[in-house]
Amino acid sequence: MCGRYTSTAAFDELALRFGITVESGTNEGLTASYNVAPSQTVPIITASPRGRRLIMAKWGFHPAWVNEADTAEAHYRQALSLAEELRLRSLIAHCHLGLGVLYRRAGTRQQAREHLTIATTMYREMEMPFWLEKAKADAEELA
Repeated sequence: MCGRYTSTAAFDELALRFGITVESGTNEGLTASYNVAPSQTVPIITASPRGRRLIMAKWGFHPAWVNEADTAEAHYRQALSLAEELRLRSLIAHCHLGLGVLYRRAGTRQQAREHLTIATTMYREMEMPFWLEKAKADAEELA
């Protein structure tokens, strides 16, 4: 998977569909592209106290916080909380896997083991062999 996609919606269409707040200069870089690739600047819709708005951002696979453990942990915990509320078991397992890997890299072995054990158990129960093997491999790195 190369991470490419198509972006063809006009600014007016996005504004109407998502109720976007129009700010001056926002739509200057918005052009149709049939081959958006990682590292290109693309429109994204964000929530703010003043409502939804469209901003231009760099498209990529890794968010800026990927190397910042505290921020990454907060994002995983927020996602985990939402996944539990919505009862999305596969996302819950993915969050535990992510937290386990994060704690393993940070050297917090006990917390890593707890989250990787939960992820492994959930992947086994849901019969998700690809993710089960990944979780088991990450857990083995703790041994």
